Amino acid sequence: MGEMILQAVNYYAGQSVAKAATWPDLRSNIDSNLSIPIVTATDPLTSNSTRNADFGRPICRPLSVLAISSGAVSHDRNLAAAFANLPNRANGSVNAYTNIIGVAEGIHGTTRAVGSVNGGWGTDCSPKTISTLSDVTGVCPDLPGAQGSYLSAGAALYANSSKIRGSVTLPSDAPSTALTVQTYAATLRGGLGRVEVKIPGTSKVFFITPESSWNNRGFVGGSVTGGPSVDARKERYPNRPDKTTGTLMPGGMLVFKAISSSARHGAFVVSWNDTQAGNDYDMDLIGMLRYDLVDSGANAKVVITTEIVAQEAGALGSHGFSIIGTTADGKISRTVSTISAMKGCAWRHLVH
Repeated sequence: MGEMILQAVNYYAGQSVAKAATWPDLRSNIDSNLSIPIVTATDPLTSNSTRNADFGRPICRPLSVLAISSGAVSHDRNLAAAFANLPNRANGSVNAYTNIIGVAEGIHGTTRAVGSVNGGWGTDCSPKTISTLSDVTGVCPDLPGAQGSYLSAGAALYANSSKIRGSVTLPSDAPSTALTVQTYAATLRGGLGRVEVKIPGTSKVFFITPESSWNNRGFVGGSVTGGPSVDARKERYPNRPDKTTGTLMPGGMLVFKAISSSARHGAFVVSWNDTQAGNDYDMDLIGMLRYDLVDSGANAKVVITTEIVAQEAGALGSHGFSIIGTTADGKISRTVSTISAMKGCAWRHLVH
């Protein structure tokens, strides 16, 4: 998503694909090798009688970007080079523009449910303290472990507040929005499970996110650090940490359904695949999750119970939850390496 938005801005800036950046797929000729045509860009602000009759004078044409994606943002931290070619960047880099948003929205220094706060791959949606928005990756609860960033928001801020042509002189009566771009984005993804619970007697809420972490080097027949080779798994991203060092990575949520609820409890069933991209969608693990509100007022608590009811996975994984909005936020998981330790229970005091 981030690459689509920025390349659209490069296009409005009059930059060809080659000048905009050497995007990974173009650099390795993947599109050409698959006989996918690469369209030569036509300057959208070209001035001639035909285009002027259809769209008006170039400097008067409203410029907009509508990005539509079938999923959450992922693998889009490689925007710096393309962004650096844009003109009139008063605030510098795409990271700098992104951090302006982080400050304006009061995000810096707060604790949020994100995958990573240091630009890494991301692991889970447990609460993490954000220093700078440009270093955040992993959109929760959708895709915490795929390096999806908020840099596209910085690119959109630049395009909406800067003239994207450096060599055009505007007439005195030009609108203030001339040569700026408004950005819109929409996702077709239906969303994933997260439970929002209101704290009794208050207007505050807390959030419970089902979590599942997997070590995909720990396949049956191999040790945690000596599982099948990267090539055997045919991953597009061979340097992904769970494939090289055994670092835990999120599973893919296949089913999340409520099975009972009341004013003070909720119970859910969750099924997981052992990789977040879905893999074979064969329900490697099925778990239950239930919360119960206990007591009230200053003594209000939530009790969260998890149980693994079935598992048939080739990798080592877990089922649990992360929680944010209590006095003891964090993540708890139950591992399926043995049949014991299938059940878990955790107390959390509610924040008033």
